[in-house]
Amino acid sequence: MVTLCRNNPLTERAFDALVLDRGRWELRLVSDGPPPGLNDGRWRVDKGVNMTAYLRAAAAMRSLYKSPPCPGNTAGTAGSQPQQAASS
Repeated sequence: MVTLCRNNPLTERAFDALVLDRGRWELRLVSDGPPPGLNDGRWRVDKGVNMTAYLRAAAAMRSLYKSPPCPGNTAGTAGSQPQQAASS
């Protein structure tokens, strides 16, 4: 993922694109559509975020986290109450 803009992506409209192929002096990009004025002037290309790696790391962190059991709770689940045997 890369971000395209003219000067500064923080102060002007930036466009996101995926890198399809790269060579020594060129990049082939894929996006929803070309930005206006594509062939006019120069463009700044910034390396963007790899969302797949981020989402996988976030899912791994969530799977490692388990809430500690509540004291006195044999079920080990927060908020659940142990069931008592019905007396007759």
